[in-house]
Amino acid sequence: MNALVALERRAQIEDEVPAILKPNTYIEPFALRALGFAHEDNELIGQAIKQFEAMGLEWHASETRKLIAGT
Repeated sequence: MNALVALERRAQIEDEVPAILKPNTYIEPFALRALGFAHEDNELIGQAIKQFEAMGLEWHASETRKLIAGT
């Protein structure tokens, strides 16, 4: 998912990520971040940030903040 975001493959994200988005799993914030990027949806990106923080993954939260429009 990180590679798809880095390569800006929005269509591929939309095709592949929903199938692996499972609530309350380790990969959930990664999937939310990818979908938020694909949809340009700051709310989804914000959810990913909160989940990364709750998991103690500060680096991922910091990198995800860069995706929010206008920052």
